[in-house]
Amino acid sequence: MVSVQTSTRNMWRDLLIDRVRSYSIEQWAGAFILFLILMNSYANSSDIKNTHFMILTLQQKVYHLQKAFEAFKMEKEESSQMGNEMIKERINEALNEEKTLFVSENVEKTVENQTCLTPKPIYKINAASYVMGAEVDTSRSSNSSLYRFFGDESEQVLIDRLEPPAKKAWCSEDKEPILTVNLAEFIKPTAISYQHFKWNHIVPHGAPQIFDVLACLDFSCEQTVPLVSNAEYKSNDKKQEQIYPIAQFPNASLIGKVQFRFRKNHGNVKETCVSLVRVYGETDQLPKKEEPTLRKLEYCSSLKYDYHNNPLSYRYGRIKDCKKLYSYGCCSICPECYEDCPIVDVESLGFGLLIFFIFTVIACLLAFLANKYKK
Repeated sequence: MVSVQTSTRNMWRDLLIDRVRSYSIEQWAGAFILFLILMNSYANSSDIKNTHFMILTLQQKVYHLQKAFEAFKMEKEESSQMGNEMIKERINEALNEEKTLFVSENVEKTVENQTCLTPKPIYKINAASYVMGAEVDTSRSSNSSLYRFFGDESEQVLIDRLEPPAKKAWCSEDKEPILTVNLAEFIKPTAISYQHFKWNHIVPHGAPQIFDVLACLDFSCEQTVPLVSNAEYKSNDKKQEQIYPIAQFPNASLIGKVQFRFRKNHGNVKETCVSLVRVYGETDQLPKKEEPTLRKLEYCSSLKYDYHNNPLSYRYGRIKDCKKLYSYGCCSICPECYEDCPIVDVESLGFGLLIFFIFTVIACLLAFLANKYKK
């Protein structure tokens, strides 16, 4: 009996060694290099943000060209309409004078069938919403508690929640911190709003008290136009979200980037903490939203179950970043998940990369031992 067990054990050992030998050291090295490339991709996040804003700038230029073409087309149609009216008047005059007049069938149809222009619908949106595509330009913003080289959470200040959590606030120790935001769409701005995390009677120390908001006319925000000046977040207002209308702004001008400059905080403390900013405006581009499917709804339900019953599985085994929860429609099924969601799910992603790294190291070690055993 002992000999049978020993032979079985030796057989499995030989199979494992043969299996390991089938992979070369180059193959294991290639897998490890792939892991390093994966890690390096996160270092290029700022370049991706800059590219996104350049695309938005090109979209703005295309939008202006479309407007100019529509204006030219409308002007041409108006002149054509005036010409048709003149033809119709001459026909009536000729008929009144009982003169013979021949009018082609095409002209009669042109006179009777006028083209009606339907204006494009205008949508009012919060263009500073992260889930719609807005981003914080960290290269032109102050250092904050949310900024990290790996797993940057700066966009928490743009997550449009009913009650922003205190632990997700964008905090900076700069004397007059600056927050620069790339908007999700080019808009005609109508209002700015600020909402601090929940407070009663007195605004907490560190909350913004006086701030300005400027529209950036170029990518680097070297040329700006004021939207709101000396805006004050008041304690006696007793509203969590306080809105500041934009008095005047050129009708033809659209903006795609804004800059918040916080000049004073409540309590005059060292650190200023910003919970949630919004930029309201008008656009003719309706933001796209994915329709929830049965599979997505099932994912949200299982995520809610893990949130309350399997905290370890929820924390390390489930991908739960804010954009995924929003696109899957989890906000209504598991609002507590959305309130706590990260921008980059470092915990589950890091855990997966750690497992992959350990597996790669073990595989390389086994391959080395197999080659050594063969010799």
